[in-house]
Amino acid sequence: MTVCPKCNDLGYLYAGEDKKTPPSVSPCTCQMKKDLIANADRGWKGISHASSLKQSPLLEKVDKNMWITTSYAEMRAHMRYVAFRMNPLWRFYVYTDVDLMTAWLGSTALKRQNIFDSDVAMNGASVSLTMHSLVDLVTPPELLVIHLGVKASRNSATPEVLLEAIQIRVAQGKPVWVFDQPNQPFNYTHIAYSEHAESILQEFDREILKSKVRPSTMFGNSAKSSSSTPTSPAISSSAAPSGGLSSIRPSEETVESQQPVERPAGPPRPSTGQDDGPIFKVRPPKKKSKPTFR
Repeated sequence: MTVCPKCNDLGYLYAGEDKKTPPSVSPCTCQMKKDLIANADRGWKGISHASSLKQSPLLEKVDKNMWITTSYAEMRAHMRYVAFRMNPLWRFYVYTDVDLMTAWLGSTALKRQNIFDSDVAMNGASVSLTMHSLVDLVTPPELLVIHLGVKASRNSATPEVLLEAIQIRVAQGKPVWVFDQPNQPFNYTHIAYSEHAESILQEFDREILKSKVRPSTMFGNSAKSSSSTPTSPAISSSAAPSGGLSSIRPSEETVESQQPVERPAGPPRPSTGQDDGPIFKVRPPKKKSKPTFR
């Protein structure tokens, strides 16, 4: 790990010193870079490792409500672009529809009541200890991004919970981004769909981002090269015989040696003039003789 030549890994630089005022410092560029990466990963885990983009239309709309349709990898790349160009103290959070249901059922978990939701039952208690209600989850961030399409099990309250989360942000005047994916569009087939929520989203700024990120980089793995697949070895011209195809034909001796060898038959079996029947005859069991007593 290299040491910053400007601040020697102190994280700040002395801006100047005067006899009447205390010495002033300014943050070093290396520390600002660390703060930006930490802030981006806090808002969406691992987003600092997403693909980099040269530009994004979302940067100018951080204070507006938006309905975004794009792929998972493309959205992470755009959020990385936006987070790295904002202040390190800028607070944004990306929550899934499972997180919304977990916060909504948080009070139920604290009361030790049964939770009839397979997506929430596993992690409901751990999240509910910090988020006692849906308001505690969606209110604090400056920008809330709701990721739809993660919840798989059906719950009759899912559409109402999503609608309530959107209405809370709109009522407080804070921006909210709702993004779905092309393979799971937010329509009547979606698990969290409701006509009221769709009518609100239609009033948001609409953005459909075409996927520019390769699908192979969605989970952080680079595309495998074609050379990794096993192929048949090629025969070089130097290794081939000079006589062409005729020179690699098997000779007559080789063909004859590969043919099955015929063995001479044994002596003929003597005939009795009658039907001999099968070659192997089953002999009847021998009769046991009665023991004699002398």
